Amino acid sequence: MYVLALEASTSSAKAMLYQPETGETLINMKSYPPMNTVEQDPNIVYNTLCESSRELIAAHPDKEVSVVSLGGTWHSVLLCDDEFWPTTPCYAWNYTGASALAQGARTNPDYISHYYNLTGGIPNASYPYFKLQLLASRGHRLWESRIMGQGSFIFYRLTGEYVSSESMVSGSGLMDITTKKYDPGHLNDLSISEANLPRVVKWDYSAPLTERGAERLGVAAGTPVLPAEPDGALNQVGSGGLRPNIMTMSVGTSGALRLSAPSPRLDPGHSVWCYLTPGEDAWLSGAATSGATSVLDWYRENHLPPNISYAEMEKNVTPDMDTPVFLPFVFGERSPGWGDHRRGGFIGLKPHHTWEHMSGAVLEGALFNLKHAYQALMRVNDEPEMIVLSGGILNSAVWTQMAADILGRTLTPCAEKQNSLLGAALLGMQYLGLGKAVEYTPPLLDPVAPNTDSVRIYLEKFGRYLDAYKTEA
Repeated sequence: MYVLALEASTSSAKAMLYQPETGETLINMKSYPPMNTVEQDPNIVYNTLCESSRELIAAHPDKEVSVVSLGGTWHSVLLCDDEFWPTTPCYAWNYTGASALAQGARTNPDYISHYYNLTGGIPNASYPYFKLQLLASRGHRLWESRIMGQGSFIFYRLTGEYVSSESMVSGSGLMDITTKKYDPGHLNDLSISEANLPRVVKWDYSAPLTERGAERLGVAAGTPVLPAEPDGALNQVGSGGLRPNIMTMSVGTSGALRLSAPSPRLDPGHSVWCYLTPGEDAWLSGAATSGATSVLDWYRENHLPPNISYAEMEKNVTPDMDTPVFLPFVFGERSPGWGDHRRGGFIGLKPHHTWEHMSGAVLEGALFNLKHAYQALMRVNDEPEMIVLSGGILNSAVWTQMAADILGRTLTPCAEKQNSLLGAALLGMQYLGLGKAVEYTPPLLDPVAPNTDSVRIYLEKFGRYLDAYKTEA
């Protein structure tokens, strides 16, 4: 008895066969063909995901799949016609076309408070609500469209049902996170009704795999399929973060900090988000940043000589290196200020600064942004007992140690490499009655403790970062 977990991430499609009783995992990943990862072709994503599944199943024909569990990214949106065929690209979480609309909404303090207390989100271009406003302004007739995210599109293609999970919808900016229903006021603002949107269902809702879906995945028709849950929430599940007082810190393309909470946790300063978590009647209190490995890639690909490796970028980086300040908002800001109009850059450059100094500044800047967000999270949550670290940052011992020093907290690296994909598998396990996701503890590596002298140095640097952040607002 196996769970087939499928995840459509920002840049690749992943498939995992998971055996709940032994913990065995078998994984296949496929990168998407070259395409715009901000305005994605939803059919290419779907087709690549199906190929990833079919290849995995073909390589292990003796593994009987009992349930299919889906995962995808938060905040994506696309329009379809009445036949559920896309009429727009899928606008991913990092699409910033609606920045001006969101920035305009943030000029009204009363609206910010209303929107935040209702949806758990801050007016920002990442939310589908503002992307839909933009599409309407471009002439799209929303009231004649089927509106969905990439995850609900995949679920529809596999099952023929037009639904989306509570957790996924809670990141749309269209849901009242207390009632767990679409907010009539925001639907009215867009001139749409619930008929234009997927029906909201709980995490354990399932629909049978159609004959066509079975052919595409390589799995038997009639196999139950669980609706797509967001990768951020699934990372929390796969990192053991549904337990009390456990914070997860993921540093990959973007960065995120999350804590499970029994009730909504909202910040009077509107700096952190609050959505619903799958698998439990609980909420996620979190902060997200746009610039992590994405800004390292940007700097390396655009400003360094060819063939410079990541190891070379960090080779001579030390805490006491005289680095300039780097504001990591090349792709806009999410937490804590949610200024999607913000842009990044180096501040305080001196004649002796080389690419090595600037490489150190980029590494520091991404983590200073996360520390800034961490401080906001601590305004509405208790200090966590443990911080579980995951993501591409773990490929660098230098950057991992820098994270502990900058945060001033011991970090416990997670040995699991595919936390969100595993999170989907664990929900499949719980659906089959073979265990509870909340009880899962991932394999952990040796904790990384902060160095006292380094903490002091980075606190001084963080002060300069905050000065630059305020100056460049």
